Amino acid sequence: MTSLSEHLARVYGSTDPETLQQAYRDWARDYNADLAAVGYSYPQLVPALIARHVTDPASRLLDAGAGTGWIGGLLQVLGYHNLTGIDLSADMLAVAGTTGAYRELRRMNLAETLDFSDGSFDACYSVGTFTPGHAPPHGLRELARMVRPGGVLLVSLTEPAWTDYGGVLHRLCEEKRLRVVEHTPPFPVFPYSAEERDLLARLEVYRAH
Repeated sequence: MTSLSEHLARVYGSTDPETLQQAYRDWARDYNADLAAVGYSYPQLVPALIARHVTDPASRLLDAGAGTGWIGGLLQVLGYHNLTGIDLSADMLAVAGTTGAYRELRRMNLAETLDFSDGSFDACYSVGTFTPGHAPPHGLRELARMVRPGGVLLVSLTEPAWTDYGGVLHRLCEEKRLRVVEHTPPFPVFPYSAEERDLLARLEVYRAH
């Protein structure tokens, strides 16, 4: 049986899209159960922040890096039904499709220009995606482009990832593309994992101009 640390090493250590897709292909079936067992924090926190800042349940939401659709499924329970999900992994999207939470699921690469027009969404959230081996920093500009003026962008960043990705968000704010609305204090991503409990992250919430 592959351990959580081994799975994480494979996905975060991927150096090309093909390797990353294979790593998620091997993990898709057990992903939710493995992360639930170590108290994966994002599904507990992200829906709460979306509900705080996106008060209209009919809002058009983009789940960028939807994975298995875990968070989308929770948002559906809270009454959000206008969700679009994108992910690099077809295998993870297949699991997301079983949730029934998404109006549309599309395979897309966050390293590339996304096939959506400017301001297509009222809000976008991206969780566990802007991290080494996954989406590159410039992908954050694509997400900001697709959020309408006044809309919400929510991004998770681990403390190690902040060095590479935080600068792009800072520049987007300097360029008056985004403004900071809220950021959480650091919290453990996997609080019940003996090997990974020291990995801390924050959730960053912005409004688009």
